Parts: sequence; structure tokens; C-alpha cells
Amino acid sequence: MKMNNKQPIGTFLSGLLLTLALLLPSCMPKSEVEETTLTLDKSSITSNKDGGDVTVNVSTNNATWMAYSAAEGKWLSLKQEGNTLTISIKANVAGVDRKTTIIVSAGPFSQRVELTQSASDASLEYDPAELAFGAKGGRKVINVASNVGVWNVVPEKEVEWLKLSAEPALHRVVVEVQENEAYDARVINLVAKSGNLTKPIKVSQAGKDKFILPLAPEGATNFAIIYFEQDRGSVIKPFAGYDDMVMNHGISFLTTCENMPVIKYATRFQRETYEFVEITAKKKAVLSEEYKQFMESHGYKYYDDLIGKRRFQNDSKETMQEVEIRYQDDSDECLIVFTKLYKQEKPMPTMKKLHLDIAERFLKDTSKTIEDVENFENETGSEFIIRLKWQGKFATKNLFYRMPKVDPDYLTYGRIWFFGDDKYRDGKYNEKPYQMYEVFDNTDVMFFNGEPKEVSPKWVLTKEFQDLLRKEGFKDTGKVISPYKWKVFQYKNTGILLVPMVGQRDQFFEDGRACAELGWLYIAEAGK
Repeated sequence: MKMNNKQPIGTFLSGLLLTLALLLPSCMPKSEVEETTLTLDKSSITSNKDGGDVTVNVSTNNATWMAYSAAEGKWLSLKQEGNTLTISIKANVAGVDRKTTIIVSAGPFSQRVELTQSASDASLEYDPAELAFGAKGGRKVINVASNVGVWNVVPEKEVEWLKLSAEPALHRVVVEVQENEAYDARVINLVAKSGNLTKPIKVSQAGKDKFILPLAPEGATNFAIIYFEQDRGSVIKPFAGYDDMVMNHGISFLTTCENMPVIKYATRFQRETYEFVEITAKKKAVLSEEYKQFMESHGYKYYDDLIGKRRFQNDSKETMQEVEIRYQDDSDECLIVFTKLYKQEKPMPTMKKLHLDIAERFLKDTSKTIEDVENFENETGSEFIIRLKWQGKFATKNLFYRMPKVDPDYLTYGRIWFFGDDKYRDGKYNEKPYQMYEVFDNTDVMFFNGEPKEVSPKWVLTKEFQDLLRKEGFKDTGKVISPYKWKVFQYKNTGILLVPMVGQRDQFFEDGRACAELGWLYIAEAGK
């Protein structure tokens, strides 16, 4: 049976109509297709300086939308949740307003939100708040910080000794001050400006030094001393060798101070640390009331010492110094000596009297002989120990005596008499007494050790013994016995001199331990 491949015409027309029906919508006019929509509930936002979160409602028929801003990640962030855009704005620390545009897009369409944030309050900071220069002048820097971005520093008035150089890129201004050759200090105010802000900056400069103070010498290193002195314009003085009398050595400087041209940091016996400072000064300037006021303004208290000359003390923990002014009436210069101040920690009883009567009887009276001394000691009941004769520059005889008992008023343990070539009288050999040493049982009767932790003790006169000297009419001559620097005291205006010192109870006084001694002598010229 043969198949018939021809389709009925009705079937063909039905298929054609279905195809046309399917194709018909794509051929409809474009205006009849649904368009993408995008609307925002805000077109502009104004934020205060503190910032915060702001929301924008987004309406769109598009499946997705997005937001973007050039400031995102800098001072704001954007967050999309459903149909809400959250804008988180950081605080504005700048002194100017800032703006940005936020673009929200959906499909081919976009909308803009203009955002403006207010400026922060204008600020102007600088460091340091004021500058102080020494008389030599110099160069210093003021660091400036402003949130406005534009600033300037100018003097309140033009002066020749001040120069300013602004360096905005480095946020600083350089201040240069010339040397002040006058004694008076000078001050000028600078004015820092930024926007509507102005702030003062004080610049002061010290006058030329009328007087100077040393760096506290205790424990100071060579480097610290040199840096300190060179910083104020001093130069190292050429080395002049050792002082044979006191065996001092140290560093000397020529200063820029007219009244105090030389300063020396010194020590004795080649110790590691510096012990004292000596300043060569003009006597008239140093003995003035102005110098006294200068010292007191720096914490040094004036006191009337045994000599009646100027002395000062600074007992602050940081300084602890004693100052002594040594001078002669026939010289225009004087020596100011700064030494460490040693404080007595406890009361230390001393003798009630001094044997001034013995000194006047046997030293001042030039008619007395060795026999007179021997008779006196025998009458006193003293124990004779030994007689010695020394041959040297001066032929000398010594008599050693031990006291029969320790008198509670005098506390003397023994006496040593010196006879012989009396250079203070006629220069001829004789056996007349010219010096007497009183030996005591220990050191506490006159001295305390200022440096108990050191190998070498620092013997300092006790307050009680100094009070006794003052009460008995003795004054400090300002002179010392080398190399130990024992002070020499004078009885009123006579030739009787007294030297408190520390010695040893040697083999003639049994045990050789340290003890206090009083050296008595008479020099007629000293009373003139």
C-alpha cells in the first residue's frame, strides 16, 4: 500500500497561524514595554562635624541596584540592605567643609545624592609654648599644627635680633636669636595665626651673665662639665700644671662673664670625681649686695660665718653646696670656692672650753723656755712620754705628754710641744716653745665623717665645735693648711692661731687610731 505524503491544507494553515501568534508580541511598539524605575527619598544631605549614620530609601523595579562615592573608604562608608542605603560619616577634624557625591544606579538609570559635612572648629597648636635663649643666642624650632592648613607666625613688632623662617611643608617655623651683649634680658611675643585664630608665643633671652654658677661638681664627668661650659660660651684654658701646694688638678675655663673670668673644676690627690669648684672673680662685684641677691635667688642662703666674710649654703637635695668667698684687702680679685655641703646627722657633744690660757701663757709670751713647759706639765701631773730632736730645715725638739686624766671640760688626752728654730721670731736657734698640739681621745669631739662609705674619710667640723669657736672669739682666716686643707682660725685680732685637724695616736700614744688634734701657734704678724 502506498503512503500519501501530501498534508491537508487545513493543517498547514493552522501551523502558520500559531507561529504568527507567537511572534506577534515582539513586534509590538516599544512604549508598551515596562521601563526600569529608580527614585530616592533624598537628593542632598547635610551632616554636622561629628558625622554619624544617614539612611536613604531606594525605590526601583530593577532586581539589583548599587551605590558609589569617591569618598568611600576615606571618610564615609556605604551599606546596602534591601531598599535601604546607610551612609556612615566619620567626624570631620579639618577646619574646612568637605563634600562628595553619592551615585545610586539601577540598570541604565542613576540618581545623585549631594553630601556636605560641616568643618570642625578651627584649631592651632604649637610646641613648645615658649622659647628661652641664653645670652649667646642660637636657633630653635617651633612645631605648628593647624586643621585649617594655612598658618603663619609673625613677631608682634620688628626687632633686629630676631629672625623667623616658616617651613610649612615641615609644619614648623625656625627662630634664630642673635647674641645679647647687654646685661638686661629681653622678651618679645610672636603671634601664631591660622584662620580666625591667633595665639601668642613668648620668646625670651637672658642678658649677658653678670654672675655665673658652676655645674654641681659632685660626680660630674669631664664630658658633662665640658658640654655645660661650652654651651654657655666658655673655652678650655690651656693646662698650667699642678698646684704643688694643694696638689689640685682639674679643668679650667675662660668664661664670657666679665666679673668671673675663670672657673676651675678641681679635685685633690687624683681622685676620680670632682670635689670642688674655684671661680676667680672681681672682688667688688662679688662683695656687692647684688651678688648676694643673685645667690639667694638660686637657693643659696647667706650666713655670717666665723670669719665674718661672705658664705652661702644651698642644702637642697639636688645641690648640697657650700660657698666660701676668699679675698685679701690689698687685691681686686677674690676666689669663690664651691664645695660639697656635708650635713651632720646627729648631735655631737664637744669640749666646754679651749686651752686659750695655755697658748697665751707659753706661746704668746716669748720669754718662756723648755724648762717652763716641763715645770708646768709636772705641776699638772702629766705623764712624760718621750723627748725627740729633729734635724731638718729647722732644728726642732718635741716633748710628748699624756694627761693624768681626761678633764670633762677640755677632753684633752695628750700634748705635744715644739721647741727650736723659731722662724716667726728672731730666726735664731733657741729652746722656746713656738707650737703646741693637743691630742684627743677620738675624732667625734670636733669632726664627723662626711663620706663614711668612701675609703678616704671626709672630715668636717661639727656644728657644736664651730659654735664653741665662735663663742670663744675665734674667726676663720679663710686660709688652710695643705695638703689636707685644715682651716686656720684666729683668736680675735691677735697672733694666736688654731688649726683643728685629724691625726693618729701613734706609738707614743699607744694605739695609732684616728683622733682629733688642735694645733696652737703664735705669729705676731698675724695680729697686725
